[in-house]
Amino acid sequence: MVEETTEHAIEAQELVRQFKNGPRAVDGVNLYVATGEIYGFLGPNGAGKSTTVRMLVTLLPPTGGRATVGGLDVVRDGPKVRRIIGVALQEAALDPLLTAREHMLLQAGMNGFSRRDSKKRANELLERVALTGAADRKVGGFSGGMKRRLDLAMALVHHPPILFLDEPTTGLDPKSRSALWDEVARLAREENVTVFLTTQYLEEADVLADRVGIIDSGHIVAEGTPESLKAEIGRPTVEVHPARPEERDRIASVLSRFGEESAAPPETVAVRLENAGALADVVRALDAQRLEIDNLSLRAPTLDDVFLEKTGRPLETADEESPDAEPVLESEEAVVARAAPFGVSATSVAVKEWLSEVRGAASSGAAGVPVLVVQDGPSAGNRVAVGGRLILGREGVDFVIEDPEASRKHAAVYPHEGSVVVQDLGSMNGTWINGHRITQPTRADPGHTITIGKTSIEVQAMARPDGDEGAPPA
Repeated sequence: MVEETTEHAIEAQELVRQFKNGPRAVDGVNLYVATGEIYGFLGPNGAGKSTTVRMLVTLLPPTGGRATVGGLDVVRDGPKVRRIIGVALQEAALDPLLTAREHMLLQAGMNGFSRRDSKKRANELLERVALTGAADRKVGGFSGGMKRRLDLAMALVHHPPILFLDEPTTGLDPKSRSALWDEVARLAREENVTVFLTTQYLEEADVLADRVGIIDSGHIVAEGTPESLKAEIGRPTVEVHPARPEERDRIASVLSRFGEESAAPPETVAVRLENAGALADVVRALDAQRLEIDNLSLRAPTLDDVFLEKTGRPLETADEESPDAEPVLESEEAVVARAAPFGVSATSVAVKEWLSEVRGAASSGAAGVPVLVVQDGPSAGNRVAVGGRLILGREGVDFVIEDPEASRKHAAVYPHEGSVVVQDLGSMNGTWINGHRITQPTRADPGHTITIGKTSIEVQAMARPDGDEGAPPA
């Protein structure tokens, strides 16, 4: 294990990254991470989190400022920096044809381990991330959670004193996420590993991080311990759910006397109280107006409140509106980039023909055009043929899902060879296919189920003109 010789394991001073013909993705970031600290880097898609990480791990050169990792300059000392860090980025670099054990042995050999030591280290880490039973299975059959755990194990092979984790739990089920949290906490506590953790999950930052930095539009807008940041807000929030939905506006009017309205679930009114002791007055005011409520709760400030205070919008809205969260696949180049992994030829002519074919099929009712059918909830029975890009979500989109757990713009769906390709747009609750949360564009075939919030949507094949494949959509 390499010894660190600096008080701060990670430092950045006026760090800048500007892409050609684009805005500054990172604009003058200053941060200091102490040895053995878990630093949570929090922000929406497109805020600059991943770009910052890529500069710190030497994958992307800064266009301004400077940064050191383990006392080494990320530009001048790139090879040395790479020897003392472990890195697990958003997309795991795994070969689907290799087993988990083969991945570990390969990684250990590349880091100079002997054959004997490679086997020992591989067994140790596979056991630590609970993959011993699957060690000799090909990774192509692994779930998303298993791949994430294997990627973490590979990042730890060479005993790095500094570990970078870029949104490591995106797409994981609650059990896998909790297991990864436990391992990250153990590394910092027992092995004094410095962990730089980027995340969109407020709970993750609150549970794991010793300190949190919130980045928005390339700038760090707040920094401190989760407790100190929440203490800055100070005021609790009261949430009221009306017994009668039609009385929501009257309840909002009453609550406005006691503070400013805050983000709340659908049909619920939330107000951040100006006076922390005003709850009794709120109850009396509602009673005086004879307003009936189903539920009233008082909650302490959260990191979401901190984000709202510092940026003027809740994190979910920031996710939905960020450029990274909603790529628009209008141009041929964009279509090629997204469609290539699914077998579409990367030539301009082929893309034009492909787009023409699926759009023409959608209008003519030909076979092979996929159909989305809502199976449950208020939107049950709604159906739509996917002849081009569709945005699914709660409001203002191509296909509206009446589900309070759906984000405003939740997911994008594209047609491909009678199936669909589904892409999550940075939603808080995630998009799931057959019970697996997706983290990148993923194919869903007829018979597969897409889950958004509490709504299940089945992918079906449109009928042929002779009716061989079932009734066409309305």
